Amino acid sequence: MLKAVVFDVDGTLLNTEPIYMRAWQEAGALFGYDVPMEALLQTRAVSTAIAQEVFRRYCGGDFDYAAVRKERVRIG
Repeated sequence: MLKAVVFDVDGTLLNTEPIYMRAWQEAGALFGYDVPMEALLQTRAVSTAIAQEVFRRYCGGDFDYAAVRKERVRIG
């Protein structure tokens, strides 16, 4: 019988944030964008709308959030 469930919030058991951030940078580079760490730090635990705004502010108004995100998911 199941008596407990552990929910892992990044940093509790595994720290996947560095992998996630590197994937954003790699995906951005494939589309010609330099995704700075400052943008990544400001987009943790925020809505898609806020993330899009932050990425466009740092990477340029033409930042294709949906395409880069799709590639980021594929990378890791």
